Amino acid sequence: MISSPVRLGFDRARARDFQWLFTTDRIEAKCEAYGRCGGCSLQHVSETYQRSIKEQTLRDNLQRIGKVTPTTWLAPMTGPVWQYRRRARLAVKDVPAKGRVLVGFREKHAPFITDMHRCEVLSSPIGGWLDDLSELIAKLSVRARLPQIEVAVAENAIALVFRVLDEPSEADKIFLIEFGVERGCQIYLQPGGLDSLQLITPNADCLFYILPDFDVKVDFQPIDFVQINSDIIHYNIFIVSFSFIYNFNEQV
Repeated sequence: MISSPVRLGFDRARARDFQWLFTTDRIEAKCEAYGRCGGCSLQHVSETYQRSIKEQTLRDNLQRIGKVTPTTWLAPMTGPVWQYRRRARLAVKDVPAKGRVLVGFREKHAPFITDMHRCEVLSSPIGGWLDDLSELIAKLSVRARLPQIEVAVAENAIALVFRVLDEPSEADKIFLIEFGVERGCQIYLQPGGLDSLQLITPNADCLFYILPDFDVKVDFQPIDFVQINSDIIHYNIFIVSFSFIYNFNEQV
């Protein structure tokens, strides 16, 4: 490096020599939208290296911000790498210049919606429905007044919550209901706050997930918070419970 004078509180330098370093931890990202989409940030490195980055970040934060150092570290929890995300908020935007409605996550460091056709981390089959949802919304009279879709994938059903700023027409509701019936998913409208949810598809059971180790079924609404990775929440509850239960006659 050739240093330059310090200006405005920072140094400037000009590189004179380069040395390329290669690592087996760097891999080819699976998603075609990676790099543009803000939904993921570490697909370019291996699963093992991703875990080490997150573990080191946790250690640094506990020490630097919390001023604490744990006496014991448990092994990192692991789960599926792809098609694991069962909760998501998909942004929606009718973009005439592109000739289509964009459905997906927002771009990195920008307010725009990523032009994407599938998502590799969303639970199946939602990750492959982005184009189908785009075509559905393009048919609606309220397509310019529909900013987002909440996605909830339970063990018994899939729910899609369409946030609408204007009242959909009867024709709009028919399109939405037909989509739900064809794909076997629940369709909700949300014209206002969290208490404004309206189920428009028939015969919808309450969403739930099961904790098999405890024989517990947890019901939830499609806009409720749940851990996005079901394998992680199962393992997490198991570990936490047995870390605190010393007397097996006690209950948590």
